[in-house]
Amino acid sequence: MISKAQPPFVRSLHLITKDYFGVLAEKLNHLDIERYFYPLIVIAKEDIGITQKKLSDLLELDKVTTSRIVDYLACKGYLGREQNPDDRRVIRLKPTEKAISDAQEIEGAMMEIELELFAAVSDKERTCFEKVVRTLGDTIHEMPKESVKFDYKKLKNK
Repeated sequence: MISKAQPPFVRSLHLITKDYFGVLAEKLNHLDIERYFYPLIVIAKEDIGITQKKLSDLLELDKVTTSRIVDYLACKGYLGREQNPDDRRVIRLKPTEKAISDAQEIEGAMMEIELELFAAVSDKERTCFEKVVRTLGDTIHEMPKESVKFDYKKLKNK
């Protein structure tokens, strides 16, 4: 039974995630973007470019959400679009130098936070935690569900 004293496990995960993104946003508030940090890292690691479909598949997002992310990052100068000369229907998303540089900084900030978080637990506890999270993820992935979209509000106007 759910009580005030013992909220559901997922509530704790939600609050940790919310605080994590707050800490990350604080570390990166000088950048031109305030969201879509991980998609930028994925794009920046593809120096030859990536198709929007492949990006959508990697991020496990629908086409509309991926399109919004791409438009946002392109508007902020983080990527360009390049037509494939062999198949003009295929557009590759190419990271700019700014994207590559900022993605490295974002990744570094994520690693700093992770190191600080896991400094509070032993290596054995971390390994156990990661295994449990993977198992829970695999289990819930197989459960019937509806598609849910999270609406990430702007942290501030940029």
